[in-house]
Amino acid sequence: MKNKIKIVFFLILFVMITGCKSAKEDRSESQELALQTMEQRYGEKFTYVTDASSSAPCYSVELCYPYHFYVTPKSEKSPLYNQNIYVIVNNKNDKKEVYENYVALKYQKGVEDVFRSMVQKYFKEFHLTYDAMDYGDDTNHFTKDTTLEEYLMDGEKRYMRVFLEVRESEFQKEVVSQLLNQMTSMMRESYIFLVVSKDEYFGTSTEEELTEQASRNDFSKITTYAKIENFEEPKIEIYNQYGKI
Repeated sequence: MKNKIKIVFFLILFVMITGCKSAKEDRSESQELALQTMEQRYGEKFTYVTDASSSAPCYSVELCYPYHFYVTPKSEKSPLYNQNIYVIVNNKNDKKEVYENYVALKYQKGVEDVFRSMVQKYFKEFHLTYDAMDYGDDTNHFTKDTTLEEYLMDGEKRYMRVFLEVRESEFQKEVVSQLLNQMTSMMRESYIFLVVSKDEYFGTSTEEELTEQASRNDFSKITTYAKIENFEEPKIEIYNQYGKI
């Protein structure tokens, strides 16, 4: 009986080891496919950097997807030289597809300027940050010739994350609601977080500190916060120390 158990154990171990080898080979093929695909799209060479923390452990080929990792351009002439580009390889109906945020990173400053021009219509002073997290399944038609206008106006809403800090003395709920609705009109599966700081504390805390204060409902330095997790239907939620307003 003990010998049978040992045999079964070693058989399982053998399958796991050979399965992992196959998965590693498949993951290597996915990396190579992404590098080749991005070279075709953007006319420059890339190199693998590291797996993303969101990438699942690859114990078998079936569990390898979606595969998340980073690449970077090889050429110093690249507009994104020394920057890590987020890549996803997915397997749909036994066909691998490559999504990435090259164009989103390339136009990060341009998109941020668009948002700034929106906010400037409503607030005199503010702090805004924008993350180029756009790596959805509609990014695979971009090329090196894609312009900022085409990126924003190609008929698709974009994946974005925006943080905004404004002054208490400029805050009006109706104004904030109008601004956030305007911003979400450009977005899909996006995240907007707005914090209203007390005037004496405006600009004294980092984005992480303000986000943490809001999450703990700590209103010692802020008066109000608003958030939108914009998936199918954007829903604006605004809170102060008394609750949702």
